[in-house]
Amino acid sequence: MPIARRDDLRLHYELTPAGAREAGTPVLLVMGLGVSATRWWPTVPILAESRPVIAFDNRGVGRSDRVPDPYSTPEMADDAIAVLDGAGFERAHVYGISLGGMIAQEIVLRHPDRVAGLVLGATAAGGPDAISPDETTLAFFRRRAEMPASEAVWASVPYSYGSTMRPRARAAHRRRPRAAPPVPGRARALRRSTDRALAGGLPHLPNRRARGRPLGGAFPRRGRRRGPS
Repeated sequence: MPIARRDDLRLHYELTPAGAREAGTPVLLVMGLGVSATRWWPTVPILAESRPVIAFDNRGVGRSDRVPDPYSTPEMADDAIAVLDGAGFERAHVYGISLGGMIAQEIVLRHPDRVAGLVLGATAAGGPDAISPDETTLAFFRRRAEMPASEAVWASVPYSYGSTMRPRARAAHRRRPRAAPPVPGRARALRRSTDRALAGGLPHLPNRRARGRPLGGAFPRRGRRRGPS
């Protein structure tokens, strides 16, 4: 089982080699709130056709160590760089989703020389100008950290996908491998991570210019996400 170390913290990661002879720049996948690296199972084989893929369990999740909370996005960004070091790569494209997208933004701000490209899905920069989901939706995602992994993924479908995509998402979840079991005591730390990221945010990001296309998610610029529709 590959392990990256950052001081006394052990971070589990999985390295999938590229299928092509001439591999492209690797991709570092950063998962969201309370979900282990196993959740990337539909994505990894596609990306690995042309480049190495690194997926890891954030601190307090899956097979990585639990450390005293609260967790901050800068700390978790430095965790991700430790994983990149452990996998033996100098630079990578970084793809972060949800809370992982907030971590990914911190990675590019704290370690710009290590990032070849940035992909953000279902995320935001947080901060005082961010439009957050309503309290009902936020309350669900706080509760989700206490659910068994398979139940949490299934229950999240109405919040994470539009009505046209929900049947396909549920079918994909039926085929997915069994996720890591829930870890007692992780819920509070995960809730605080999300609350802190949304409240503190990344107010310096709007001053940065970049080309890209956002992938749809729960934190829109206009209007509020009001739970399942």
